[in-house]
Amino acid sequence: MLLLVTVILTLCVSWARGQEITCDPPIIPNSDFASKLNKYRLDDVITYQCRNGFSHPPLLGNTTKCTLLGWVPRPRCVPKPCDFTEIKHGRLYWEDSITPHFPASVGQSFPYSCDKNYVRHSQFFWASITCTPEGWFPKVACRRKCVFNDSEHEQFPFKVNRMYKAIL
Repeated sequence: MLLLVTVILTLCVSWARGQEITCDPPIIPNSDFASKLNKYRLDDVITYQCRNGFSHPPLLGNTTKCTLLGWVPRPRCVPKPCDFTEIKHGRLYWEDSITPHFPASVGQSFPYSCDKNYVRHSQFFWASITCTPEGWFPKVACRRKCVFNDSEHEQFPFKVNRMYKAIL
């Protein structure tokens, strides 16, 4: 209630002095907007675009209006969430039970496993995939495992072993 009274008093004093209500240009980190004026008038609307890896809050849209209270809704760009990830040659642990938790917030991690003959990006027994502003990291979570075939006295990679036997 006190805020409403303050706004009404400010408006009355401004009109009495013949001053126009204006807004300074908004500062919106991680965004760009076309019209860059020094001052905006009451009811001016701007449309802004978030840079790569960021998005405007879905329910608020990407427009904001100069009001007595300033820019409404408050313009902002937040890190873009990550949609559910399909891991090639692997899968998330508890995939069925965590699916409702998507999209994932930036910084959120999920443990995963790789299929037979594939290894995790980290080479550790436990590994996780993490949502970043650029998308999922690591990009390639599961890599093909090097397979060695036994020779009589040594082990060679498959192609070398085949080549070696062809020379003999």
